[in-house]
Amino acid sequence: MVPIGVMGASNAYNMIAGYNGLEAGMGVVLLAFTAAFAAAKGLWFIVYASLVMAAALAAFLVYNWYPAKAFPGNTMTYAVGAYYAGIVVLGDIAAFGLFMYLLYYVELVLFIRGLAHGVYKENFGRVQPDGSLLPPYERSYSLTHLMIRLQRALRGRATERGVTIGLLALQALIGAVALALFLS
Repeated sequence: MVPIGVMGASNAYNMIAGYNGLEAGMGVVLLAFTAAFAAAKGLWFIVYASLVMAAALAAFLVYNWYPAKAFPGNTMTYAVGAYYAGIVVLGDIAAFGLFMYLLYYVELVLFIRGLAHGVYKENFGRVQPDGSLLPPYERSYSLTHLMIRLQRALRGRATERGVTIGLLALQALIGAVALALFLS
């Protein structure tokens, strides 16, 4: 089961991607909350391993934030997903790790929905002359599409930076809920 879990985590982490700062930022949030959980449980190796990767991703994020000067590509996303799975397995914190991946399950469901409608989705929105984004399809086949729609509804326009910040905030909310659930 472990190899399948590592492969699944690696591929899942690669699914929410394509925006400046998104992949690295999601990793920082995932790993920071995992470090906090591990610290509360006294799993110090997991704390250190989580913080080392979070620090590396934060350093990369300096160059990957909008407008990005460096891009992660699949190599980084697959590696971070596999690393996260390794941390979860080594710390024996599978339930917490699975909960932290909640957004990635939603992304998979939306992706399958797209396939059912004959769409092999593209995450990025349609860029407008003013730099704002419109949803790329009539329906949402990614969390990025939902975030574009939400921003347009709340702010009147969506931006790449806004999509990234919105998804990072959502991941942080999931992290806070995970800490509350698993530490109570």
